[in-house]
Amino acid sequence: MKKAVSLLCLLAVFTAAVAGCNNNNNSTTSAPAATNAAQPAETTVDEMAMTGNLFKKGVWAAKKDGTIASYFIFTDESNGRLEDADGMGAVPFTCEQNGIEVMFHFGGPEDNTKATFSLGDASGVFDYGEGNTVTYEFMYLPDADADTFTVEAPVILEGGEPAAAETVDEVGDRVYTVSVVNVLGAPVAGVNVQFCSAEECIFGTTDINGLAVFEVPEGKYDTHLFKVPDGYDKDETIYEVPEKYGMIQIVLKNSDDVEEKAADEEEFSLAEQNWSPAGLLYSAKGAYKDMKGVLVPMQAGYITVNQPIIWRTEMCYVGIDAADAVAFFSYINDDSHPEAPKPGWDNWKNLLGHGFTVYAIETEYGKTELENTIKEMSGMDAPELEEIGTADNITFFIAAESEEIKDPDLIKDRMDPNFFDEYKKLMESKQDFIDSLTFVIPEYPETANPGDVVYFETCDLDGNPVKSSDIFKDYKVTMINLWGTNCPPCRNELPELEELSKKFKEKGVQIIGVCADASSLETMEAAKSILKEKGCTYPCYAAFDGMDDILISPGLPTTFFVDSNGKMLTDSIVGAYVAQYEPAVDAALEALEAGTAAE
Repeated sequence: MKKAVSLLCLLAVFTAAVAGCNNNNNSTTSAPAATNAAQPAETTVDEMAMTGNLFKKGVWAAKKDGTIASYFIFTDESNGRLEDADGMGAVPFTCEQNGIEVMFHFGGPEDNTKATFSLGDASGVFDYGEGNTVTYEFMYLPDADADTFTVEAPVILEGGEPAAAETVDEVGDRVYTVSVVNVLGAPVAGVNVQFCSAEECIFGTTDINGLAVFEVPEGKYDTHLFKVPDGYDKDETIYEVPEKYGMIQIVLKNSDDVEEKAADEEEFSLAEQNWSPAGLLYSAKGAYKDMKGVLVPMQAGYITVNQPIIWRTEMCYVGIDAADAVAFFSYINDDSHPEAPKPGWDNWKNLLGHGFTVYAIETEYGKTELENTIKEMSGMDAPELEEIGTADNITFFIAAESEEIKDPDLIKDRMDPNFFDEYKKLMESKQDFIDSLTFVIPEYPETANPGDVVYFETCDLDGNPVKSSDIFKDYKVTMINLWGTNCPPCRNELPELEELSKKFKEKGVQIIGVCADASSLETMEAAKSILKEKGCTYPCYAAFDGMDDILISPGLPTTFFVDSNGKMLTDSIVGAYVAQYEPAVDAALEALEAGTAAE
């Protein structure tokens, strides 16, 4: 098997993607965000066309009080993502011109969260709603790559006058928002809200974001809940509304009966948990017995898929009881709410403290290889590792990576005091945590194997039907690059694949692409646009039924090597590792000449 470290990207709260995009729930990778120690060159805004293109493609920095507050990363003139300078972000948006204003739609043109940006010569007034109107100075960062740009920490730029922040009070009607959430901050839709003055009451209903918005004349108001959905206890409080803009938050508690609540708590019992994807079984010992809070693995599975394979489990303590944990997880895992992004996350993260991290690696590679891989993945020195157990040919190590473990008081102000003391005690009881673990062989990533036969029927990106047998038949070896339009590493390697495709033809080898998310006219057009932008001329095909069972991969990009009959000749390569493709092609040709699949 190849000796190569694969970095997969996961759309997860604490990770950033640089080497590959993950589509397997068991596999996660922490990768370093691009630091801003050496900032790209700045260009003060000198021209923003208000007709035609809205913004130049690339990275725009919004500066407030001399500090970058946000980055708007435009993938074209009107689409992109927003990242805050504290690293939380990657919120997609679209925008459109409206007179002298630009309307930003976070999540999509039809969503309920919009912001209006009135553009000036070198600054703009961003109206976030609810009276929160701020002036930003905008800068274009021409040397920044919009496909891969990420932020890690606030950056204070040198030079220039800081833009003054100001709040603008409008006259006339006031806008009030009533936010209804459950105990973990997840929004509750369908709540009937009554908003009353001395003269009249107005009804509103919370939307999928748990919000009911009232635009009313100035005056004194109060608000209360008129009716709540089944499963919740009604809050009978009458809330006095501030006389200016404001948000009133109302928290609903679940009204589960005793038997159901007991079942929920049983499900989230801390006594026994199965984290076998990462090779761990948990049975609480010592300080970890009879906990008030909840111990959950935020990551449990493999983080590399080529050799050496490494598994990782990051334990977190959550300062909530078991029944409330069920309420939160059941909501965010409910497919009927796909449009609700990370509901309640702001509340949830304030209840969370990071715990110990357990790594596992095949014993033949050992601690040194593990440290080197962690360093390569994170861009930082590996944490101190302590061997804690084995299972067959797998060795397990524990690391106290989090600053919160070393100094729990860092989160004292944001965690409920009823739970903080317990969290602090647990972080001082590492041996009790180790004693709570039983080590088993973890799950291996599923990948395609040499000798497997690839056959599929699909169409090209213009909709013309094709069969794989016709695609492969005229070439000794076909290199299949499985990629996705929303995978930055996939897009970044496309120009290099184009150069390789020209070089490989002399060897009787072709490169083709299969776009894993090109399954509709819209997504096929998106794939065509990206390929054109990157200068790719080699063939690319749409996704097809059964693709996951044929081009088996734990992440994107993944590259396969087949002969003229579709038989796999070598191991696949998971991750954007262009330097490995030509050696793999040579190995595939050697295997073909030898008449046997290379092992």
